[in-house]
Amino acid sequence: MSSRRLACAVGFALGGILLPHAASAQQGQGPIVFGRQDKKQALKLENFQASAEFKYRRETDSLEPRDSPKFESTEDRFEELLNLSSTGYMVHPNLVDLSLAGQFGLAQDTFQTGGQSDAADETLYAWDASATMLRNSDTPLTLYSRRTRDTVNRQFGPSLDSTITTTGGTLDWRSKVLPTRIEAYHMDQEQTSLQATDNYTLAQDTFTWHSEYQPSSRHHLTWDYTFNRMSQTSASQGGQEFFSGSAGEFDTHDATLTHSVDFGPKDANTLTSTLNYFNQTGQLSLERLQWMETLRLKHTDHLETHYLYTLDQQSFSQEPLGSSDQTRQRGQATFIHRLYKSLITTGNAGVQTLDTNDGNSFETFAGLTFDYHKQVPLGTLSALLGFNYNQQENDSRSFQVVTASQTFPTDAGERSIVLVGQNIDPNSIILRDISGMTLRPGHDYAVDDTVPGQVTITRLFGGSIDPGETVQLSYALEPQAANTTTTTGFTLGGRYDIDRGPFKGLSLYSRYTQQDQTIDSDYPTQFVPNSFTDFTAGAGYHIWDLWFGAEMQSHESAISPFDATRYYARLAHALSLNTNIAANVAYTTLDYPDPDNTIDILTISGQLQQRFSREFYANATVLWRDENDGQHGTTRGLEEQIELRWSKRQTHVYVQFRNANLDTDEQNSSFQLIEIGIRRDF
Repeated sequence: MSSRRLACAVGFALGGILLPHAASAQQGQGPIVFGRQDKKQALKLENFQASAEFKYRRETDSLEPRDSPKFESTEDRFEELLNLSSTGYMVHPNLVDLSLAGQFGLAQDTFQTGGQSDAADETLYAWDASATMLRNSDTPLTLYSRRTRDTVNRQFGPSLDSTITTTGGTLDWRSKVLPTRIEAYHMDQEQTSLQATDNYTLAQDTFTWHSEYQPSSRHHLTWDYTFNRMSQTSASQGGQEFFSGSAGEFDTHDATLTHSVDFGPKDANTLTSTLNYFNQTGQLSLERLQWMETLRLKHTDHLETHYLYTLDQQSFSQEPLGSSDQTRQRGQATFIHRLYKSLITTGNAGVQTLDTNDGNSFETFAGLTFDYHKQVPLGTLSALLGFNYNQQENDSRSFQVVTASQTFPTDAGERSIVLVGQNIDPNSIILRDISGMTLRPGHDYAVDDTVPGQVTITRLFGGSIDPGETVQLSYALEPQAANTTTTTGFTLGGRYDIDRGPFKGLSLYSRYTQQDQTIDSDYPTQFVPNSFTDFTAGAGYHIWDLWFGAEMQSHESAISPFDATRYYARLAHALSLNTNIAANVAYTTLDYPDPDNTIDILTISGQLQQRFSREFYANATVLWRDENDGQHGTTRGLEEQIELRWSKRQTHVYVQFRNANLDTDEQNSSFQLIEIGIRRDF
């Protein structure tokens, strides 16, 4: 209820109590009863639900290095759990609305590690509780606390026990003028494995603030601020602490103020101004102030122009390398012209300056792209033609730290990102996930700088990096002589999709890219121009629920040339209303002439979903990977997972089985997990 209604309700309640007593005192008579009011309960809980649960889990992890004895760990775990949940309120649902759930139980563990046996008993508890005060008012406040227990499976790696405890609160201000949400919470996360090689802890304090202000229909102002204080510990091979001192501790402040205004005929034009301040402490310290102005003008239905100005001031400090300050300014103008629905022409041009504490850089760039789409006999024809020009005039530098975002491939075979540059210090590379947590070299990723002019970063199986994941990357550049780098290039591509006739479902495509780069310097031996030609051609065919495809790529370059051949086949089919199957096969061959190396990668995956009845459900997946690398050896992995679930009225039974094997030239590893659970609802 609103604050006014609450005040009235309190006033009437007090009046109902005090007025009869006042009348009684004046007249010497008993109290005058104006009406009967039901007694409010201080606390009311309803919708009770309860269940009893029993779990058994057996996990076996085995590591067998080529030159060391086999190391095996086994755990047998029994859990007896009681689950309770309820909803309710205090005094009135609009005063304090409650949602409560808890899990309590006991666990008995038996361990066998390296020939040694041990046993332990544990008290288990988890919960999810929240209380929303004045939920219908303009300022509802929600306090919450939750603790969850889960199992995390890493591809071809061990299963991890994960426990996350979060306690905090959210305040909403439902103002029509300035709607605001403020949230603060503390989170503790713990991951453990049988052999302690993946043990991980995280303590995080977070405060967020979001507000919006719209003085008119054309103006919109947004404010966002986030504070994080994080502390992490992690174990490396052998169970020793990976982080020491303050390496795993850092704070971040991230504040953004954005203003946008629409103007012109039908408000078709937009000016957006953004101011961002970011500060991070720790092993990698970063302070950044960024100002961005974006102007979008729509001249006609077929022509629009964009204008961008960016000011980016950054100060880096990376232990033990040193620090670097830089100011980057960038101005860019872009036009987009649409000729009917067939041709889209995009052009851009601009300049960029980079001022650092030991050298400057001036860059000019331009580009022009034609994107063509046309309905042709039997299908659709798409074509792309693009040109680009870039020139950089760079002063000599003694030190520079670079930060950037990189995304690992989603392709089933390839799992590396490549940094091109002569002066990259591979020992300075630091990777963080999107939350800012530091990833572990040798466990989550590996760095290879054997090829001149490039550094390759490969995600490792069993680590914390998933396919397609974006990471924050930082590294240092070693001293570099003054130079002028000029880059020109063009891209030509086409695609023909046939959707009618006897070849319906067939797609043919090709793409050719050429880049020419020259580097003018008094020390030419320090540089290798990144000139290359890249040609890709392929075909795909779709019939029924099947997809087939083949592709060849030839990349001729002074830096890491290669030839690639890729084949794939996919199936996604519903055999019946209760049965679904899916399968993927991919084969990739990568040939590198310098240094001479060939990599063959075969991946096969399949999934079966079967509902035998309304009560009985099954899901099974399998994944096979066979990788032969002429330089780094052979990797073979097999992973199977089966899940069975049966429910009958208030009884629920599930069985989960997981088996993962990963064999390399250095070691063989296997991980098995079986879990059986029975739950009875009351």
